[in-house]
Amino acid sequence: MTVPILITPVLRPFTENQKSVKVEGNTVRDCLQRLVARYPQTKKWIFANPDAPLVCVFLNKEAVLPDNLDNKVNEGDVIDLSLVVAGG
Repeated sequence: MTVPILITPVLRPFTENQKSVKVEGNTVRDCLQRLVARYPQTKKWIFANPDAPLVCVFLNKEAVLPDNLDNKVNEGDVIDLSLVVAGG
């Protein structure tokens, strides 16, 4: 299944400045792993620290927590990567 991943502006320099990258996969994890395989510099942003990720992962605008990376993707689904914003 081909799924688009929307790329947060912070990661675009690592994806040849693409706003969206289409990848093959059956789960959110599959899709993210394919993205990292194609663009290795994105790995530290997506997978480096599961307890404190640098990006939020959304599937169809619903947050995908580390426990839900194995959720199936379907035709028409969209994965969105957004920068984690923290502050006080």
